[in-house]
Amino acid sequence: MQALDMMLQLNKQKQAAAAAAAAVTLQHEEDESSHDFPFLVCAVFSPSCVSVPEDLSPEERDELSNIRRRKRELLDDIERLKFEIAEVMTEIEQLTCVGESKTTQRNKQIAMGRKKFNMDPKKGIQFLLENDLLQHTPEEVSQFLYKGEGLNKTVIGDYLGEREDFNLKVLSAFVELHEFADLNLVQALRQFLWSFRLPGEAQKIDRMMESFASRYCQCNPGVFQST
Repeated sequence: MQALDMMLQLNKQKQAAAAAAAAVTLQHEEDESSHDFPFLVCAVFSPSCVSVPEDLSPEERDELSNIRRRKRELLDDIERLKFEIAEVMTEIEQLTCVGESKTTQRNKQIAMGRKKFNMDPKKGIQFLLENDLLQHTPEEVSQFLYKGEGLNKTVIGDYLGEREDFNLKVLSAFVELHEFADLNLVQALRQFLWSFRLPGEAQKIDRMMESFASRYCQCNPGVFQST
């Protein structure tokens, strides 16, 4: 926001400088018919023109002085604008670098969280939660597991099969992410098992297959009688 405000201020200053320059140009055009106009141009814009002819009227001398003064002011404004623009560009570059640095750091933390999950799912999830990379909700964690980017499918199955309350809620939310409508049982089961690998413990398998059966019946009412 600070950089944006500075850019808006610079734009206003540019417009003011341009308006002043236009006013000087207009004044030149109005005086162009005067026989002294070539000298006025020389006196203002050429360093070699330092003397003022004695035959100039007081009004012409005042005009020449005003033009010279306005020229100096415009040159000062231009230099100041250049400096301020350079400062704004530097600040924008710094903000861009900070944004890229934060994104890079976040990606590194996510990659670390995935590695930790593959070694120990509880510690991996905890790491992601502590670093605000995941929200502590079944829906958020289940989405993370369902996408499965860089995750070991066997470890996903082990985590989903745990009987702790939070794990059971994650399992329920995970199964809800699957759409089994208009699929026969074999097709639905194949789709379900594609997202993870069944754990070796019988009780974990039972819990997961029970959740699958409930979701399949929900998506295909009337195919089986739910008990």
